[in-house]
Amino acid sequence: MPAEYVIPWKKIRAVCFDRGNVTHNCRLGPATREKDRIAALALAQHLQHLTGQGSTPEAIQANLLTPWRASFAQRRERGHELPLEPFFIRAFPELKDKPNQLQELISILGATLIQWDQPAPDLLPLLKTLKKADLQVGIVSNTILPDRVYLHKYQSDQLTSMIDHYLFSYSQGLRKPEPEILIRACAQLGVSPQETVMIGDQEEVDLRCAREAGVYAVLYRPENTNKAHPNQADLIIQSFAELEACLT
Repeated sequence: MPAEYVIPWKKIRAVCFDRGNVTHNCRLGPATREKDRIAALALAQHLQHLTGQGSTPEAIQANLLTPWRASFAQRRERGHELPLEPFFIRAFPELKDKPNQLQELISILGATLIQWDQPAPDLLPLLKTLKKADLQVGIVSNTILPDRVYLHKYQSDQLTSMIDHYLFSYSQGLRKPEPEILIRACAQLGVSPQETVMIGDQEEVDLRCAREAGVYAVLYRPENTNKAHPNQADLIIQSFAELEACLT
């Protein structure tokens, strides 16, 4: 049976997307180290303005960004994200009593780091097809920054009118592959897991989460020419146009 018929599309009521390298290409722009250098420059400029306390980009990288990046492995071990606030306060104790300035600096860091992320080129036509078919659309993604950073990015990319709900791990207290985050998304979209498709790019994160939640799993691999189906995938696609063809 052709793979596209494994998913009963006529019974599907919702489609959920991962964010990183699915709705948005996060491989654009400079390497992570260079992004951090640019972020440190931006933070140094705003830190002086917001708090009256100066700091060099080098100190910001050493005292804030390097410890924060080093903590990422703990996210997988703990099953939830680590908030940014403690890292900022350890680096800049004066921010402890300045919550507004602290949040503004976190937003500046986030906006700087994801400014190069761009929507997949064929995402918009697919979203339009999904909405025309009266399907619910959700974003379910593991994230390292506060939700507002990503929401602002979706808004600036003019995608929010076609997305019904967002579930980011940063605010949820759990992260994929834990199935509960996807089960929550289904509940908030008003659908059952059996009526939902999850599109992701990581087999051991997105597809495993979908399988354990009872959701249909689509593996998105735009740069992979191997069409063999991993055990956990109901469908593997290289472009959103392939998925759109299943719906029309």
